[in-house]
Amino acid sequence: RSKNKDAVIIMFATFNPSTYPFKSFVNVAQDVHVYFGVNFKRGPSLNQHSNLERARQALEPVHWPVLVGEWSLGGSGHTPHGLAASEHGQYFKDLARMQLQAWETYTTGWFYWNYKTSYPNSTWNFRDMCEAGWLPGCGSTGRGMAYGPTSWLSTPACAYDYLGGGCPPLSEPTPAWPFGVALLAAAGFFFCGVAAVAALRPQWAAKCLDLLGPVFQSLGKAASTVLGSLPVSMSGSLSRLSR
Repeated sequence: RSKNKDAVIIMFATFNPSTYPFKSFVNVAQDVHVYFGVNFKRGPSLNQHSNLERARQALEPVHWPVLVGEWSLGGSGHTPHGLAASEHGQYFKDLARMQLQAWETYTTGWFYWNYKTSYPNSTWNFRDMCEAGWLPGCGSTGRGMAYGPTSWLSTPACAYDYLGGGCPPLSEPTPAWPFGVALLAAAGFFFCGVAAVAALRPQWAAKCLDLLGPVFQSLGKAASTVLGSLPVSMSGSLSRLSR
């Protein structure tokens, strides 16, 4: 903090800081390591939504912000439930989606363990799993998957719903031009009708004008009275506006 007052302090779980929620601490997170083959009595199941709930429950008791300092698809040697070799790829891809959804929804960040190992094609090898399309960051999104936005705190949680496909698409806004066309058409019919009435001058229109004439005269007199009662400067301004 002597170098940067906003630096985030990460404390490992051996200190057990969750039992000491110091109120004066700011920008502090607890480092936890979550492996499905170690931290749980049973390894991951085939039901990824059940695994997601187990991951959430594993993080819930921590009273501090959590940083998942280690996780992987290796899970310390769990077996893929006797699946055929052709089914391994989809299983590990779903397992990766589930864990990314958990860590990016319920924590402040994560680190995969490890980036690269001395032996290839290992589930502990992020680079190999990424190139295989089981983890995001390599190749096209059509082949594998893509990360959600990096601004976790200001982004809707659905953006990290890797299992469900992310946020639903926004509905297209209703175009305004049909309303404009209808309004112009209505105005056209109105003015055409007024012009026709003025040209033909039917008896019913003449009667309407005779009835409305006194009303318009009364309104004119009332307006003149109001203007006459106002100061000269104000009434003059209003008269110019009315003209």
